[in-house]
Amino acid sequence: MFIAIAQFPKINEGKETKFLEWFAWSNEEFSQFKGFVRRRLLKSQGGGNYAALIEFETFEDFKVVGGSPFHAVSAKRVAQLLDGNPVPASYVEVMG
Repeated sequence: MFIAIAQFPKINEGKETKFLEWFAWSNEEFSQFKGFVRRRLLKSQGGGNYAALIEFETFEDFKVVGGSPFHAVSAKRVAQLLDGNPVPASYVEVMG
């Protein structure tokens, strides 16, 4: 199992609803890719920024998304809503 976590920067003021709409839309698109397991939106319990937990069967499956036209459109759409860029981190499940 391949897992990516994207830490989102602060959402621009007045754009949180649009951000949540973007996430729902992009989730639908992600789900169409081979190897997709799930993608969840998390919010810091202390009221901080959001993070996305993204799971794919393999890193190779995940890489296909990054090179797809969908990824470019999705990134452009969300960039307008954020004060900065998401910070990604990736992991491979070793025990479960």
